[in-house]
Amino acid sequence: MADTCEERWQTRKSTVLERNMHMYNNPVMSDINFAFPDHEKRIISAHKYVLATSSPVFFVMFYGELRETNETIEIGESDPDIFLQFLRFLYCDDASFQNENNAIQLLYLADKYDVPSLAAKCNEFQDRAMEPLNAFGIVPHARKLNHEKLERSCWEVIDYNAKEIMDDNSFSELSHELLLDVVKRSSLRIDEVSLFKAVDRWATKRCADETMAVDGASKRSLLGEELLRKIRFPVMSPQEFSDAVIPSDEIIDVLKQFSSVSISGAYKFLSDPRTKGDVSADSCALGSTHDSSFAVLSSSLMPFYSEKPDSEHNRNRVNSNTLVSGVCSGKFTPIPADNHYIGEVLALLFQPAVMKKK
Repeated sequence: MADTCEERWQTRKSTVLERNMHMYNNPVMSDINFAFPDHEKRIISAHKYVLATSSPVFFVMFYGELRETNETIEIGESDPDIFLQFLRFLYCDDASFQNENNAIQLLYLADKYDVPSLAAKCNEFQDRAMEPLNAFGIVPHARKLNHEKLERSCWEVIDYNAKEIMDDNSFSELSHELLLDVVKRSSLRIDEVSLFKAVDRWATKRCADETMAVDGASKRSLLGEELLRKIRFPVMSPQEFSDAVIPSDEIIDVLKQFSSVSISGAYKFLSDPRTKGDVSADSCALGSTHDSSFAVLSSSLMPFYSEKPDSEHNRNRVNSNTLVSGVCSGKFTPIPADNHYIGEVLALLFQPAVMKKK
C-alpha cells in the first residue's frame, strides 16, 4: 500500500501511469471499498473513476441509472489477493501471473468485469505455460467461463500428449464427464489398447474409492454403456485384444466385426483409428490373418463349447460363420467357467505365430 502521509508526492510522478500506480491500493481519495465475506478483516480501497474508465461493468455500477449507493461492496467470488492483482492491472496496466491457476482466476474476473485486454494476457500466459499434465485441470474453468478458445487449446495439448497424460496417475482422478469426453475424441495420439488400459485403471480406482468390488460388473456400472461404446475395440490387433480386454460382452461384439458374420443393425464399436498415420499399421490392421485363423476355429473352440441340445461331447465341426453366429446367438454355450480360456482361444485364433506352429 502506498504511503498515505507522503507530501507533495505528485511532483515526483512525471506520468499519469506513475500517479495511478501511487493511488493503487491507497485509501487516499478513495470512494469505494471492497470487502470479502470469507476474509472478514480484509478491506480494499479503490477509486470509482479509475475502475469505471477500465471496465464497462464498473461504469454502470458506479455511474449508471441504477448505480450502487453502498460505500462497501462484497466480493464473494474471489480471494482478496487475486482481486488486488486484478485492480493492479486496472491502475497500472501490469499483469503478472504466478502460475496457471492464478491466471485462470484472473481470467474469471476479467470476463466478469469485461476487461478484454486482461483476458488476452491471461490467455497468452496459459498458452505459453500449459503443460500436458495440467491441461485437464484447466478445461472445467474454460467451460465455466464459456471460453472456447482456451478449452480448444487444452484439448490440442491433450490430443498431442495423450500417451504421457494417460500413463500418469493423475488420469485416474478425472471426472466421469471428462473421461467420456476423452474417449469420444478421434484425434488422440494414442493406440487403443493403451487408452483401454488407462480407462480400466480409472475404473479400478473408482471402485476402490466407492468401496465396490473390483470386478467387471462394478467397472461396467461406473463407466456406463455410453463410454464403453466409445472404446474402439476393433482397432486393436487381435493379440492386443486377447491380452488386454477382460472377457466380457465386448468380446462377442468384436468377434462379429473380426468375422464376416452379418448382424442386424449397426456395430456397437467404432473401427476408425483415432489419428490416421499416427498408429502403426501393425497395431491397427486386422489384415487377412483373421480369415485364415478361422480355419482352426472349430478345433480350438469345440473343446470349450457344446451345441444344444446334444451332449457336451458332441464335437461337430462348423465353419467360422456358423460358429461365431452360434456363440453370438447363444446356440453354443461355454462349458468351462474359467474366463482365461477365452483369451487363449482368441490368441490361437488371431496370432499368426501360433498358426505357423500349428
